[in-house]
Amino acid sequence: MIFILLVWMFMFLNIMLLFLIYVFMEKSLIFVLEINLWNSGLMNYNMYMYMDWMSVIFMFVVSLIVMCTFMYSEQYMKGDLNLFFFVIILTGFVLSMFLLILGLDMWFILMGWDGLGVTSYLLVAYYKSSMSYYSSMVTVITNRLGDVGLVLYCVFMLGLFGHWKFMNLLMEEKLMENLLILILLIGCFTKSAQLPFSVWLPLAMAAPTPVSALVHSSTLVTAGVYILIRFSDFMLMSSNLYKLFMYLCLITLLMASMNAAVEIDLKKIIAFSTMSQLSLMILPVLMGSSVIGFYHLLMHALYKALMFLCSGIFIHEMKNIQDIRNYGMMAKKNKLVSGVFFICSLSLMGFPYLSGFYSKDLILEFIFFLNFNIMMMLTLLMSVFFSVFYLMRLMSWLMYSENWNFKCVYETKLDMMSNSLMLCYLLILFGGSFMSWTMLDYSILFVLSYKMKIFIYLMMMMGLLMSLCLKFYINMINKYIMTMMFMVSLQGYLFNKLFNSMNFYALNSEFQLEFYLMKNVNNFFKNLYGMFTIDKFMLIYMCMMYVVWMMMFFIW
Repeated sequence: MIFILLVWMFMFLNIMLLFLIYVFMEKSLIFVLEINLWNSGLMNYNMYMYMDWMSVIFMFVVSLIVMCTFMYSEQYMKGDLNLFFFVIILTGFVLSMFLLILGLDMWFILMGWDGLGVTSYLLVAYYKSSMSYYSSMVTVITNRLGDVGLVLYCVFMLGLFGHWKFMNLLMEEKLMENLLILILLIGCFTKSAQLPFSVWLPLAMAAPTPVSALVHSSTLVTAGVYILIRFSDFMLMSSNLYKLFMYLCLITLLMASMNAAVEIDLKKIIAFSTMSQLSLMILPVLMGSSVIGFYHLLMHALYKALMFLCSGIFIHEMKNIQDIRNYGMMAKKNKLVSGVFFICSLSLMGFPYLSGFYSKDLILEFIFFLNFNIMMMLTLLMSVFFSVFYLMRLMSWLMYSENWNFKCVYETKLDMMSNSLMLCYLLILFGGSFMSWTMLDYSILFVLSYKMKIFIYLMMMMGLLMSLCLKFYINMINKYIMTMMFMVSLQGYLFNKLFNSMNFYALNSEFQLEFYLMKNVNNFFKNLYGMFTIDKFMLIYMCMMYVVWMMMFFIW
């Protein structure tokens, strides 16, 4: 019942946001709301909310995916013992994302940023298994590195400019120093799972599938990209610094695509695909075109959320099996969901006139038009090849391979879960062209030669042909592609060695106090009530930390 109430609430919010999108884009409006939180003599603090066409469109896409996720969870999470706790944490995650989108000053953004980190930890650890706890700890510690970068950015920004309102930098025509850009890029790269911080995203697939559809497709992983887009207008263009991070994006793009080509876990394949597409979003932002990166962010959020939702239905029907080698003939079992998954895969490949075609092809043409070195172009073309290859490989295992497990498919009706796919599915079919007409500036023309244009589709055809001949060269492909697997393994080894070699909670007084509170207060409430768990304590701890931060700021 609570899911139905939330679905109707977000449906009403989507209708309002559609009206706001029309108004903001038609009138070119910018809305700034000032909220006076504290005013006592010399001490006062105001928080600012900022709305323009970009923030309104992003909020609409996020709220649409949230609505579909809640509709999906009504049946997927049915009978779960901690359902109310799941709803609270997921709602807190959505509110933190809205804080991040609407924030104008860094204090407002930091509250949303830290809220995303804490709630994502609770959601990954939701199933309370050893793998879930390990994955959640790696996720939260890796993202804490990005939190430190953002906190340092706030400190330097206050010291250099005297305020935390980043839009004032644009009005005052102030540019950032290289140190500020470096700190901000490191923080955004940790949230977006780029090298060398990409190990946490495949591990985060231990979360429930509705969480993966919302958190790891359109919100948490895109938060870093969105912050980069917001700050792109007044960054000091340091060519050497930007080249370093562009090469990191290219390595992540190729590494994730090659890992997906040999992975056998269904959700991890989609996670590696998300990692590669995040690199493709960041590249045009670093090259000076934030609108193109934002356009691909929106399109990718829609079809990647649908792919996670479809994979959840497949996993539910196969009795929680995620190994794709045990799948087969799903196209005959569930034609509707298989068809949606097939269209989403085609959109991710860049098939003409689907939503992914408009954004992905535009990014490739933009990068080729800038005429970078040959290694960058070859890396992009190889990523196009591998994206087609691993998606065709995935669909062949899921839908068309013959497997005896097809007879053991769990027979059940999943009407609510299947119906939740339709809204995002319509936007995948028609949203790409519509948003390209309304968002993009067609006064900018990318002129490429016929050979350069056709070369992209040639690589797509090569990936398609090689996937069709999979049985003949599977051993050769695994032998050479597995040479890229060491990067994720190396990152995991380094993080494991770091965690095991030191007492993490004893690094400083803050961690000692946190460890003491988590150990003693949790035991006290656990003995008192019998049902109080560490997850509930983390939720209360997050709220208390927000209050403490505000009090410390006012006193300071």
